[in-house]
Amino acid sequence: MAGIASTTAEIYARHNIPTIPIGANKRPAVRGFKIASLTVDKSRAYMRCRPDADALGVPDGRLSGLVRVDIDEPGDDVVAKVIRRAGDTPAKVRTASGKTHLIYADNGERRLTGAPGKANARPWDDIKADLCGAGGYSISPPSRTNGGEYELLGDFTLEQLLENRHRLPRIQGLEPRAFVPPQTTLVVANEIEAPQSGELPLSRVPIGDRDSAFYPVVARICKRVFLSGGIKDHVMIEAAGRNTEFQIPLEDCEVIAKVNHWWDETLAGRNQYGTSQGPGMRRRWMQALSGDPPLFTLLCWLKEQNRPNSDGFLVADGLVALLGGWWSKKKLSEYRRRLIEDEWIILIRPPRRKCAALYRWGPTAHQELF
Repeated sequence: MAGIASTTAEIYARHNIPTIPIGANKRPAVRGFKIASLTVDKSRAYMRCRPDADALGVPDGRLSGLVRVDIDEPGDDVVAKVIRRAGDTPAKVRTASGKTHLIYADNGERRLTGAPGKANARPWDDIKADLCGAGGYSISPPSRTNGGEYELLGDFTLEQLLENRHRLPRIQGLEPRAFVPPQTTLVVANEIEAPQSGELPLSRVPIGDRDSAFYPVVARICKRVFLSGGIKDHVMIEAAGRNTEFQIPLEDCEVIAKVNHWWDETLAGRNQYGTSQGPGMRRRWMQALSGDPPLFTLLCWLKEQNRPNSDGFLVADGLVALLGGWWSKKKLSEYRRRLIEDEWIILIRPPRRKCAALYRWGPTAHQELF
């Protein structure tokens, strides 16, 4: 007999939103998945592995178009306090423990779930409320766990919520640190950036070698963020995250000193780290893509038309007329979806009536093309 997760996952799938089965203990019921590369097809495969699951997780951020404020304190007064700061939303969820999730439209938020003083500290020091953005997932209604049920509140169905998710309000009053730095790769579980040739992963670096090992890491972050139009604060956030990979992290003051040094070197044009991945990497991707000429054609056309730091460009159906007779709207839609899934491009503005969607280059493009 099919559980709640399998049947509900199909509702999300109709809106191109992937999901994962969750166990009664609120933990993933499958292994080996990566949030950033989840697809509806992969979701269905996971659901077939756990057809009896009664809870499901939905990715927060761009994959679902939804972000959440997870209020970890009971009481209507706490909910009202959060709403006064973040703005109200018609989409609310009562969790299995009787607490509240507030659901908003994605606006590029990242996850802020840490304790005060941490780089990923919650948005407000005086309220136990997590910002659930890109890089993670949330248990969603109508899930059932050992603690109880997740219930969608309001006079609308889950289907209606998903149909209108891009019309939901956005969270108000967040600090700049609450947003994913432009054109940088979010480091999430199972997706740590691979070390350069000859380098040890930071988790295996001996304590006495941490300082020398961290210098090139910070230098590459600075170069990448600078070239993509980011600021030093974005480097600080990412460097703090990478520092946690050490068995014993460096002191915060040491991380700050390295970021300050390499940011100044980058501004002065003296940072030679990270300027190129070298022709071998690009040659490998060209060989892989040449086995799929339509995908290669679309990617090359977009590269010729759009700058690496473009604020937004079109991949609209009108391209069919420019790309040639083989193309159709259906084929363009399929290859556009594949570019999004592999993070060559990232959706930054969903399509609206008489207004096409906008995209920017994703982390794969910045690593392999530019």
